[in-house]
Amino acid sequence: PTQIPYVAMPPPAKPAKPCPVGRVEQGVPAAVSAASAPAAGASAAPATLRRVLLRIWQSQSVANATELAELRKALLNLQRSGEMLDGALLGMAAAQCARLGDGKALTLICGFAASRLELCGSRAVVEMAQAALHLDCAEPSFLRALMAFLGSGCSGCTNSRDLAAASKVLLHSLREGPQLCLDHEGALRGLAEAAQPFFAVDVAVNVATSGLLRDAVEFIHAAVHVAGSPDVSLNGPEIQTVEEAFSSVLRFIRRHLHLASARDSAMVAGSVAQLWQVMPQLREDVLWPCLEDVAQGARFKSEDFNCQDMAAVAQAFAKLERPNEVYATVLDRCFCMPRAADRDLCYLLWAAATVPRWADSPFVGRAVLELTKRDAAQMASKDLTQLLQSLGKLLRLPGQAPARVAALRWQLQVLFLEGVRRSQSFGTKDLACLERAREALEQDEAPVAGYGGSPCLGPPPGIDGREEASCHDSPGSHSHGECHSHGHDGHSHGHDGHSHGHSHEHSHSTCTAVISHGDAHGHQTKCEGEGTFESSTSPKEAPSCENETCCPYIRAGPEMRLNAHCSFAGHCVRMKNTFIHIPCSSFSDSESDG
Repeated sequence: PTQIPYVAMPPPAKPAKPCPVGRVEQGVPAAVSAASAPAAGASAAPATLRRVLLRIWQSQSVANATELAELRKALLNLQRSGEMLDGALLGMAAAQCARLGDGKALTLICGFAASRLELCGSRAVVEMAQAALHLDCAEPSFLRALMAFLGSGCSGCTNSRDLAAASKVLLHSLREGPQLCLDHEGALRGLAEAAQPFFAVDVAVNVATSGLLRDAVEFIHAAVHVAGSPDVSLNGPEIQTVEEAFSSVLRFIRRHLHLASARDSAMVAGSVAQLWQVMPQLREDVLWPCLEDVAQGARFKSEDFNCQDMAAVAQAFAKLERPNEVYATVLDRCFCMPRAADRDLCYLLWAAATVPRWADSPFVGRAVLELTKRDAAQMASKDLTQLLQSLGKLLRLPGQAPARVAALRWQLQVLFLEGVRRSQSFGTKDLACLERAREALEQDEAPVAGYGGSPCLGPPPGIDGREEASCHDSPGSHSHGECHSHGHDGHSHGHDGHSHGHSHEHSHSTCTAVISHGDAHGHQTKCEGEGTFESSTSPKEAPSCENETCCPYIRAGPEMRLNAHCSFAGHCVRMKNTFIHIPCSSFSDSESDG
């Protein structure tokens, strides 16, 4: 038999590794001319640069002039030699520069990597971009290269964490540099194409984890805000690609929403509210079912939701202007008013004023009651104007209980007076909110049956139909029905014609507020405790004149002025045909008029 000669088989080909950073051109032949050969000593460039980058990564201080010169020289030598360097070192060094605030070294690193981002890897590019945007040292050339990198689908992105971070980098670059004319539309399309394989429902059904869900939530949250930016204009194919990606990601989130935390649920609700206006074609099939699932998740995991998360979800329903009885019940039972910040109460009351049938929910009365316990002077101006707008809109809604209307009008008056005091520092929008609040008060000047007008200094009993508002507050809270005063003999305070002396004793007083309207008769309403609510609608009891010397205007406003001819022991403010009596905070039985 003929012997078959043995032929050695070639070894199996190894998978191609990503080209290192230092390689500028692909496919350069091994034999090069002497003119293009690297200079003597250039072969040590990768080792030198690696040593410099590791020193930056381990450093605890900003690089000095000598270290910056060494870094610049090492980068130039590597660029000329075309030797190999791991791109992860650039990302690690950039992240450390961001922690130390070293913008000069970071600028050198990003400038070197701008022409070779596709060789660095998605993780290193994201770390460099985050650091450059954080320190505000991203050069236009680097940002343009970043948009091209994102538009290519992150050039082999291998995990969802990098994809979510790249989406946030795109949003950050849009907010920082809209004047640079960057291709954000192409970058968003590339990210949308790269996201579909990661968040496909059929592929990830058996491997979904809370971390993967968090990546999907962060990706959709940033990408939706990019798509909804007025500086981004998508064409037809880009809209179709982005729409398919968003639909796929939201379906993935709905399927695994049971793994979401309260923060994730709030971010999903915000993304749905933002996308509601951007892509109306997804409303009925994708967006509204997703928001309903968020409401159900809040119902079953209400103990995990804090006030901020609940207020954010309520704000999403307000933007959609669609009611959801499940989430209204969650707010009634689980929203803790004393722990809520002023901004959370703003969102909650605005949702109550905007979403149909939410204005009659018990949480509205509890929110207004909580506002009575807070000092309007300590609120931020933005929160103050938002509350004015919300309460004014609630006051205009028909069919509310008289007690609710009285409480709303009282709180609106308190906030309106504080807004007038700050009016000189308000912008155009804030002044418009103040004017709308004044119009709401003028439209509701008729006395409320049983109260003779809006009470001042405390809500009337039965503010939400179930609760009784006592003038004595719980320990540690701000009391509105009881006044305490401490002072020293001989020390006096003047209040627009009124001065009071204080003694050492601790005394209690009765709080009285008078509001005058029209020609009706005044009367008093007594609630539990020592507080007394008095309303007087006879203008004869609080006459005023047109002399600006004794009855000056407040903040030069044409609608409000002090009334110095009233016998009330406090401040009398006239607002058109309405007289508001405000007692002095230090008034007590032991005080003597000075």
